[in-house]
Amino acid sequence: MRLLEEREKRYQETLAQLQEKITAGIDSLDRGKGIDGETALQKLREKIISRSQEQ
Repeated sequence: MRLLEEREKRYQETLAQLQEKITAGIDSLDRGKGIDGETALQKLREKIISRSQEQ
């Protein structure tokens, strides 16, 4: 039972962090500081490649 509670706690913490990031992103867009989709995808690709090379 304790393992399930710990798992749920980690899940809730992760969810809260994701919600904070989404809110920050929306706030940034509202201030006109967004980037176009192609740039966002390129940055994501670079991040994925970088992480795969670290392993």
